[in-house]
Amino acid sequence: MKTILHFHLIIITSILLSVDSCKDNKNTTTSSATTTQTRTTTTNTTPTQEPLPVNPDPVTVTKDEDGVRFNASFISIGEGIDIELHNKFVQFIDSYPKKISYSPVSWGREGEIDYCLKLTELTPAEQEEFIKKLKDILTKSKLVHVNENEKCVHKH
Repeated sequence: MKTILHFHLIIITSILLSVDSCKDNKNTTTSSATTTQTRTTTTNTTPTQEPLPVNPDPVTVTKDEDGVRFNASFISIGEGIDIELHNKFVQFIDSYPKKISYSPVSWGREGEIDYCLKLTELTPAEQEEFIKKLKDILTKSKLVHVNENEKCVHKH
């Protein structure tokens, strides 16, 4: 019994030492005062530092392929989505003066659907106005989740 206890103690100690040594080998530094991040690369000669990208401005996140300006996710809690609100939402987008491109993504068994709008057709000021109007329509239901400047969760 005493041998088994010693064996467990040795295993636990070796795991803790290996985890601790992994932390010491990390070579990434972050400077919060200037909001820039650097990555230190050590080679056989000298260490070099290359800047990492800083978080983009929320409006320019649409330039990323996965990032979208506005997400509307119609969900269901056992009875299907709010079809009346869904129709108002689609009608608003289709009747907007500028053509907004979108493709709905169905992802559930009860009609759940996502709309990931990049809104590249609009200027930043027009995007803000458009999103405000969409939120006015969509906040009437608890069966719609709205996100801004995030990746589209469900894809084709």
